Amino acid sequence: MVGMFGDSCLIRACSPVKTVCGGCNFSPFAPFFLKKRPRYQRHKEMLALLASLLPQTFPHGAQDKGGKTDNAKHAALDILNAILILRHQEGASIPLLKYCSSLGGKELSRFLQEVVSKGKALTFDKENPHYISLEAFTELAETALAQAAQFHKREPLKQGMPRGVLSAGWGQDVPPKLAHMVIERLLKSGKLVAEGETLRLSTHKVQLASGQAGIKEKLLAAHTRAAMMPPNLKDVVEDLGISLRDATPVMQLLCDEKSLVKIRDGLYYACAPLEEILAKVCQWFDGHDDLSLADLKVLLDGLSRKYLVALMEYMDKEKITVRVGDKRQFRAKGRGL
Repeated sequence: MVGMFGDSCLIRACSPVKTVCGGCNFSPFAPFFLKKRPRYQRHKEMLALLASLLPQTFPHGAQDKGGKTDNAKHAALDILNAILILRHQEGASIPLLKYCSSLGGKELSRFLQEVVSKGKALTFDKENPHYISLEAFTELAETALAQAAQFHKREPLKQGMPRGVLSAGWGQDVPPKLAHMVIERLLKSGKLVAEGETLRLSTHKVQLASGQAGIKEKLLAAHTRAAMMPPNLKDVVEDLGISLRDATPVMQLLCDEKSLVKIRDGLYYACAPLEEILAKVCQWFDGHDDLSLADLKVLLDGLSRKYLVALMEYMDKEKITVRVGDKRQFRAKGRGL
């Protein structure tokens, strides 16, 4: 048996048969009212509000053309707002709101429009309209910004973070379309900034710890000097007298800044010589259908095999070339070529 908002009920004992108590249904969300839940006190307030609004929902007396007194209209708006606060980050669909409020279809639509217009709620998912309270939406946005701040504190050398990092603090109850809406609102407000596939706080700037600025300059210089024959990263850190652990985040920063490009583990090219190599490859395909390892060696003035193989694999990964047997054919889809 399911009771709707405002339905009366009695609880009777079986033996002996007698009425134990009576009541009125004003919320179907009993699982929310557990003291161990973080929002227990707020839910308790909404529960009390719903109970106080019952007598005002269907009062006797003069009515307006919409069929409700002024007090009843205010009560209906407060009921919808309370239900949305109880639903918190899950939001509520129109059928659920209809069941929880006992408002008719047209009447419910009219009140929902008013709740949204007054800025107390927002709507998401156009295909299957859902509503969420402004209170819950604001809390989701604040949680996302807090997650971003924690990420930047944990990874100060990274320019940004994947979108999934922001939703990590929301739990599994947040609908994907709502999560997308929160992030888009934060981007529009300027609190978040999108850079390619990553996001960052608008206030975030990469901060090098003491000594890291010098490491950064030395690592970049070592790879820039080597041009088309960059050394293995392990050899570089040994020559510089630093640990691989200290060098790894700095190398990632240099890649994020487009100063270096990772070809494979331990092998990085400075951008200028790599662009020169790729330009030569493009020119080669102007007059040839395919490119072999021997062709690339001639093209790059006898470059060592270890570099040639790594560059071939890199161009395949970046969709510049595609492997056909032992040769490569031109794709020209990678790196804007």
